Amino acid sequence: MIEVVLESTTVTETLEIVQSLRQRLTIHEDFKYKFIQGGYNWEESESVPHRTIFYFKNPADATWFSLTYL
Repeated sequence: MIEVVLESTTVTETLEIVQSLRQRLTIHEDFKYKFIQGGYNWEESESVPHRTIFYFKNPADATWFSLTYL
């Protein structure tokens, strides 16, 4: 699986991207994603930004995604 990280994404932005991907790819077969809620890490005293990690099975799909959304 090829991993592509989108920094500073909100839930709404992530869902819009997923909806767009579902028009050409199959979720859980061609790609998966994980949304990471931002916040504050009190143990490390640092802010944690929102981000979404997309995982692609096919390198060509990962490249297309990177060129489109990064």
